[in-house]
Amino acid sequence: MMKIRLAGASNATKLGIFSFLLFSVLLTGYLYETYQEGIAGAEKESQNYAWTLSEQARSVFEAADDELLNLEEFLKQSDFQPQGKADSVRASKIHQVFDNYATERKFLDALNAFDANGNLLYSSIAPLPAIHVADRPYFRQIKAHPELERVFSDPLISRTTGKPTIIMSRRFLDSDGRFIGTIQAYVGLDQFVRVYRSLNIGRHGVISMRTANGFLRMAEYPVVSEQQQPITASMDHPLRPYFERKQIQGTLDLVSPSDRIRRTVSFHQIGDYPFYVDVGCAVRDYEARWRLRAAVFTLALMIYGAIVFLFVRDVTESKMIEQESRHKAHHDHLTGLPNRALFLDHSEHAILRAKRNQQKLAILFLDLDGFKQVNDTLGHDVGDLLLTEVAKRLKVIIRSSDTVARMGGDEFTFVLNDISDDENASSVAQKIIAELEQPFELQGHRCRISGSIGIAIYPTDSLDYETLLKQADEAMYLAKKNGKNSYRFHHITAISA
Repeated sequence: MMKIRLAGASNATKLGIFSFLLFSVLLTGYLYETYQEGIAGAEKESQNYAWTLSEQARSVFEAADDELLNLEEFLKQSDFQPQGKADSVRASKIHQVFDNYATERKFLDALNAFDANGNLLYSSIAPLPAIHVADRPYFRQIKAHPELERVFSDPLISRTTGKPTIIMSRRFLDSDGRFIGTIQAYVGLDQFVRVYRSLNIGRHGVISMRTANGFLRMAEYPVVSEQQQPITASMDHPLRPYFERKQIQGTLDLVSPSDRIRRTVSFHQIGDYPFYVDVGCAVRDYEARWRLRAAVFTLALMIYGAIVFLFVRDVTESKMIEQESRHKAHHDHLTGLPNRALFLDHSEHAILRAKRNQQKLAILFLDLDGFKQVNDTLGHDVGDLLLTEVAKRLKVIIRSSDTVARMGGDEFTFVLNDISDDENASSVAQKIIAELEQPFELQGHRCRISGSIGIAIYPTDSLDYETLLKQADEAMYLAKKNGKNSYRFHHITAISA
């Protein structure tokens, strides 16, 4: 009884120490884990928001581009007058089409058409404003560079609408390919700010849309001023080099110089357009979000770890005992080869398979010549070592589909599956004899033995395992009687007799 109590106390102590150490490790890592979770959460969410917002903006710019192409086709069919000489009826219809396009597309503030001199011809705005854009860089650029089909303005306060805008311009050519004007879509930037406001990026989160060239801010959240949308350049911003070398996306860990808040900032290019969205998620916002969850996970992990440890230990020990018992029951303890029982099982299955497939198989019975002398003169330890080395050589000779087993003492048996004729069995028997003729180096002793082999063939000699094994045994004794170190077939010896 005393021994049992001591053993129980020892196990309880081990479990207590393990639980204490596990609790200590988890508790010590709690703050670090919370910190890492906060960073990971901020990084993942900033990346997701940057991608999502870039896709939303891409869809807006693509839709605006599609509308310009539709208007271009409409104007071609309407005999576009570059000098503004369209009659009043036709001009009114064109203005109405422009107005319909802009009204139906809520993301557009205006649609305008200008002649080659920058004079406004048609617009979605009525009455037609007196606007001249020949001095605008985007107009001069698209007019001077025929290779450019589409040009974007810098973010600006529109002369047409008075709102923060990006103007997308497309060249308009006559039938001879000459530049006769531009069609422009005014994409309002306020719509992006409204989207940014609707997102939950944390109390200290920030979002910006910027141009790749010049790093001009197009839209942002939080908005610095409700009255005047800031459209300014930040010359020393850490993201600027990434935009200017046209890196599509990325994530940085930055500390804002204005509020000293650490943020994980992810940026993503808006399609193939020269604009970027960057989203900054404050780590402090995500640390608080993860703190309670980390505490719950820590407690659950402690309980789960203790249960799993006990369960796995018991199951592992049971499986190891079961596997060891099964292996011992079917394998020779010395050589690791299948024993008589497992050889019987393999042989019977091989016979059934050969019968079903109308194939031949061979049962070989090997007895070592000279083993008794080694065992008697050098001792049982050397004898056991010799049997082990013999088993290693025999396993190398046969195919993976065949079986070699130790029946006991110095006797080994083989099942050779799917042999085409007696020559296959002869070839294996010859290899066995040749391998056994090679000397064995055992604990400083050079030992030489040989082998006598008997062979029985299914279905030539018999149709059942017991008879085939007996016939192979008889053929082996005949080989041993006739000089050893040889093999004999049962059906050949039977004919000779």
